[in-house]
Amino acid sequence: MVIVRCIGPEEFFLERVVFPFELLSFLAPPDAVVEIWTHGLGGPELIETLDVGALQVEAPEADHLS
Repeated sequence: MVIVRCIGPEEFFLERVVFPFELLSFLAPPDAVVEIWTHGLGGPELIETLDVGALQVEAPEADHLS
């Protein structure tokens, strides 16, 4: 189990617990940062920090936004 935090501009914040084999998809501002945390013996540990663009699966189409 890990905790995924997505922090972006204009007070954007998303935090979810993700279990093994679970998929998480979300929309976030292009300049947001994703942090992946776990619980170690000493408390919460930051595993990795990524730009949200590195996790992008597909770009939203302009037709869907109008």
